[in-house]
Amino acid sequence: AKFRALDRLAHGAFRGVLQTVHTLQTGEVAGKSSNENYAVRQVFTQLVEHEQIDPYQVMVTVADADSSFDTVFLEQLEAEFCRTPDGRHTLYDSPINTYRNLKSCHLLVQAFEIDRSHYCTFVEPYQQVKPCQSNYSLTLGFAHEINFWDADNTSEDMHTTLKALAHTNFAANAVVPVWSLILNDSVTTLTDRWIQAKRHMWGIEEVAWILSLYPNLRFRVWARMLGFCGMQMLTKSTIPWWFIWLFPQARALLYLLQPSTLRLIFAILAATQMFANAQHLARELLLRHLVLARRADARTVQPLTYARAALLAVTFPLLVPLARFVFSTLATWRMLWHAVFHTQLKYVTAPKQFDAEATNCRDAMQHKLLQCLPRPMSPIANGIVDQNEGRARQHQHETISA
Repeated sequence: AKFRALDRLAHGAFRGVLQTVHTLQTGEVAGKSSNENYAVRQVFTQLVEHEQIDPYQVMVTVADADSSFDTVFLEQLEAEFCRTPDGRHTLYDSPINTYRNLKSCHLLVQAFEIDRSHYCTFVEPYQQVKPCQSNYSLTLGFAHEINFWDADNTSEDMHTTLKALAHTNFAANAVVPVWSLILNDSVTTLTDRWIQAKRHMWGIEEVAWILSLYPNLRFRVWARMLGFCGMQMLTKSTIPWWFIWLFPQARALLYLLQPSTLRLIFAILAATQMFANAQHLARELLLRHLVLARRADARTVQPLTYARAALLAVTFPLLVPLARFVFSTLATWRMLWHAVFHTQLKYVTAPKQFDAEATNCRDAMQHKLLQCLPRPMSPIANGIVDQNEGRARQHQHETISA
């Protein structure tokens, strides 16, 4: 039914629409990775083996079912492909933004998602190496070179990033940003967000996978990958910055300092916090009024009430460390404990698809995206693999590629 509805909605805007139905095989894990692996292999068979199309002239975009693309996404994606010296062997990652249903979220979830959206937009794209998150693109030929996706893997975006880094000898352009925000829904309740956080932090299994690659990679590449993954999944999450103050020796050090030195330290901390607050406000205004407001689907973003926005502004310095501790630190330690006794994590889907407002947002997104497609298309064909998280638990899973 979903396939037929999208086919009617497209009205010939796409070169073609392909539906695949994935049935879990022995050894496969229910979830996004196994579905993508099956779907893109089918696309490769159809386009490359049957139609003899150059796989490096086909761009595959992986997206969640609730992802909302801007109407200029395809142009931005092609622009980054052309700017990259060898765009054929690169992952293209867009910043994720979860503001669309932020109004419906618990206060702690709101603080965490605002902080995460700021980080993905203003910090992560400028890092030397960044991991893909949820929505990303790569050529069909590159997908074939890295053997598509691993059907027994859960953290498919991080795993694909690591496979790309290994394949390109940790190249600086292994992952490049695409400057077009992709809107996704937040998980609204504390319980559901905790479940989602555990699934995200199950990416700790990637550290063990990298350790197993030692005989197959150059030592320098292997060491850089281990450091990158270890920092992303372990050191940044397991030990918060304030952990040092739990030691009596650290607290005793303060009593040994002169009053003038203490006043200087507290003044520096206060100034740092004031700068962080001003930076947060500037980023929030920039995102909402200069980026999201100009999108064709701007009306789908739920604005916060003035009372909730004021509450977040006042409590943000306290809520963000608490949210990071719950959804990053505690979730990581929970998954480390889980890994002691288990080799897999049962895939529990985020209940975003049951949100009526989110469904309306997705409908609006589909119409807006299709409005930009009848224009002349580039030589690079673009395929969007739509992974419906809401059905990942089922034995069979529909994937639609355009």
